[in-house]
Amino acid sequence: MTTIVANYREMCADSCTSWDSEFIIAQDKIEIIDRQVVGCAGSTPDITKFTHWLRDPASGVPEFSDDDDKGFIALVLNERGLFLYANSVRPMRVTEPFAAIGSGGSAAKAAMLAGKPPRVAVHIATLCDKNSKLPVQRVRLAQALRARKAGV
Repeated sequence: MTTIVANYREMCADSCTSWDSEFIIAQDKIEIIDRQVVGCAGSTPDITKFTHWLRDPASGVPEFSDDDDKGFIALVLNERGLFLYANSVRPMRVTEPFAAIGSGGSAAKAAMLAGKPPRVAVHIATLCDKNSKLPVQRVRLAQALRARKAGV
């Protein structure tokens, strides 16, 4: 499970990845893909299909799980705004000042509503959600825009 929060400037995530609630490792959950900051929660196979499609849309639209317990949800932050993807390659524009996803998303959203920045909101979620752990990863949109110019 996970906690990912984004506003229009940055995205932050916890570092806990688990399978079947037993095997837990720490890993980065945010990556830069083609001038976009991307964070995903959910089923690893569907997340992998989605991020592959983001890197190469010409590869065709993947089929995602239609099982309610599987699938994925993603936040994508780019120079056009903040977007939510849910088991689809069709973006939904986030019209609120921020968004939070994952098992710790509600706790993080409450922290953001109380005026906390994304990094602190994720930290607070790790105190409330047993499936979210420190450290907090942070990627700013400005980093993604610079990475593309540098040829990364």
